Amino acid sequence: QAIEHRPEHVVWQSLRLIEPWSGELPASKIVYRFPVDPVSEGYVNGYLQEWGIAPDQPIICIHPGTGTWVKHWLEERWADAADTLADQLEAAVVFTGGDHELALVRRIASQMHRRACIMAGDTRIGQLAAVFKRAKVVLGPDSGPLHLAAAVGTPTVSLFGPADPQEFGPWGPPRKHLVLGSDIGCRP
Repeated sequence: QAIEHRPEHVVWQSLRLIEPWSGELPASKIVYRFPVDPVSEGYVNGYLQEWGIAPDQPIICIHPGTGTWVKHWLEERWADAADTLADQLEAAVVFTGGDHELALVRRIASQMHRRACIMAGDTRIGQLAAVFKRAKVVLGPDSGPLHLAAAVGTPTVSLFGPADPQEFGPWGPPRKHLVLGSDIGCRP
């Protein structure tokens, strides 16, 4: 049976698919989390220590890659933002990404004044969740990893271009998940 599309967050859209079996669920019953296991936390702590980042040192994670070029931000702006936030928050910067994003991350890190830890290509999903859980904030464009950061309870700053953040933004309180958008004509 077809279900009418409504312009609402995809979490609500997905929940409406199961309403015939679950009934309508109030927002208070929705649990959006990704459990982080101790093995992944141990991997992350060891990895960061190899980069000279102590277990109690605050970190900022930046995941600059995304599935399409149209969502990318300028590399030099990522470098500037990383240096500025590292100074303001007195935190180490950790770049994450897949194997295919390693070159992008290296280019960004090479433009920074501070040394950044590069984890791109060295994490599986549980380890990525663990490093995000440890972070003070996770920054990145509209992509899956920002949803993972929200699911472990870490504040996010997401850059949105053509997609509608009302539909595809991180799930959670807006005060915890800041969305920055552009004025491009095709948005959303």
